[in-house]
Amino acid sequence: MRPWCRLVLSGFAVWLCQPANFSHAVDLEAIVGNATEPAVSPDGSNLVFVQPLRGPPLEFWPTVQAQTLPGASIRLSSAPSDGWMQSPSWSPDGTRVAADFSGEGSNSNGIWLLSTSYLQPAVHLITDSDARQPTWSNDSSMLAYVSGGNLWIAVFSLPFYLARREIDIPGTASSPSWGPDNEIVFELDGGLWIIDWFTEELRQLTLSGMTDTEPSWSRDGKRIAFSSQRSGNRDIWQIAASGGTTVPLTSDPAVDSHPSWSNSSTSLFFHSDRSGTPQIWLMSNIEDPTVGVESKDWGSIKKLYR
Repeated sequence: MRPWCRLVLSGFAVWLCQPANFSHAVDLEAIVGNATEPAVSPDGSNLVFVQPLRGPPLEFWPTVQAQTLPGASIRLSSAPSDGWMQSPSWSPDGTRVAADFSGEGSNSNGIWLLSTSYLQPAVHLITDSDARQPTWSNDSSMLAYVSGGNLWIAVFSLPFYLARREIDIPGTASSPSWGPDNEIVFELDGGLWIIDWFTEELRQLTLSGMTDTEPSWSRDGKRIAFSSQRSGNRDIWQIAASGGTTVPLTSDPAVDSHPSWSNSSTSLFFHSDRSGTPQIWLMSNIEDPTVGVESKDWGSIKKLYR
C-alpha cells in the first residue's frame, strides 16, 4: 500500500511529515483555515501554501504562508479585502516566492515577488491586471506566466524587469511549470504541451480534451505530475517528460489536485478533500515511470520467446 501522510488536518492544526521518515506525522502549529496549492523549497526544508483567510462576511480570501519543516508558519503576504494572492512558486535559489494577486479594480493585480525572510520588501514585478500563475527558470533569473491566454517570459533584475517576451499560443494557455533548460509545460485545451520558449517549438505531451491540468515538472527533470479527470474523477497522474503512458498516482473518490514535487523528486505534495475538508497531503516513494524501460527491436524481442 502506498504510504500517505496528511499535512493539514481539520481542527485547525498543521501536520507535517519529517522529510527523513514518512512513517509518522508531527503536529507543528495551530493555524486558522484550510491550506492548498503547496510548493516545497529547493532544499526541502520549507513548504509554502495558500491559506484562506476570512475577508468580507461569508467569503474567504487566500493569502500565502510558509511553513518550516518542522517549525512555525509565517505569513508572507496579507491579502486585502478587495483581492486574493495565490499560485505561489518558490525560486530555485530559495530566496523568494512569486505569487499572483487578483482583485476587481485593484491596483495590486499582477505578479508579486515575496521575500522568504523579512530582509527584502515585496516587489510588484508585473503590473498587468490579468498576469497569473508564475513559474521560475532554473537559474532564478526569469519568470514565465500567463496573461491574455498566452505565455510570457520576464527577465528581471530586481526591483525591475528588464525585458518581456510574449509567446503566441494557438489557444488559451494556463498552469505553466518550468522544466530543464528552456522547456515549459502548460495546459492547453485540456491537454499538456511542452514548449521551448527560446525557439517556440511545441510538442504535445498528452491528448487534448482529457481535462489534464496543473502540471508540475519534477526537480530531476524526468517526469511531470498533473491533475486530471480522465478517469471520471479528479486525481493525480504522472507521465515521463519525454512522453509515453500516463500513470495514475491517486484513485480516491475525493478531489485531488495541485501536485507539487519534493526536492528529491520521489515524493509529491498535493491538495485533497478526502477527509471532508480541503487539506494538503504527501505521497512518498513514487515509482519512476522511466526506470526499467529498455528499447529493443522486434528481432531481439522474438528471440526472447524462442
